Amino acid sequence: MNSNELVNLRRRLGWSQTKLANHLGVSQAAVSWWERGFRAIPTVEALEHGMGVARKLERLAKKGVV
Repeated sequence: MNSNELVNLRRRLGWSQTKLANHLGVSQAAVSWWERGFRAIPTVEALEHGMGVARKLERLAKKGVV
């Protein structure tokens, strides 16, 4: 997916950059960078991995480990 395709998809969904960012577990700034072509758009696998790591860290934080 390129930056134009991402913008078009987000607009077809009627989503703001913030809403898309929240669904992907990234910042609004990251979505903006992707849409403007300043950063490469990560693969689905990379996003899933990042979200998995974040969930693990959240569980550890709730247990007081981190």
